[in-house]
Amino acid sequence: MNVAFAPTTDLMVTGGIDGNAYLWDLGNRILPRQLGPAMADNLDTASHLAFSSDGATLASGGSDGDVVLWDLRPVYGLRGHLDETACLAAGGGLDREQWTRYLAALSYQDTCGR
Repeated sequence: MNVAFAPTTDLMVTGGIDGNAYLWDLGNRILPRQLGPAMADNLDTASHLAFSSDGATLASGGSDGDVVLWDLRPVYGLRGHLDETACLAAGGGLDREQWTRYLAALSYQDTCGR
């Protein structure tokens, strides 16, 4: 497995023999979360990974010499509006009943304007 850390943010990328790169949010270092599906690029392996100095581009390279460049700017945009993105993807927030069912240990918070 190969790992690279973004120089300007709390992002990490991992890659390996499946040829895919996986982007991780390290905002919570105890419980990192994968951001989206694997970044499939048809490499034989993701043996080389590097972020640009501003963190906006990721380069992944395979052992066959192929290199793929990934534009990460949309990822930063989504992370900046994570609550809005989650509300759109889920089709709305949790009502009181759902909140109690899934998050009983936490006090209710109005989500997505419900």
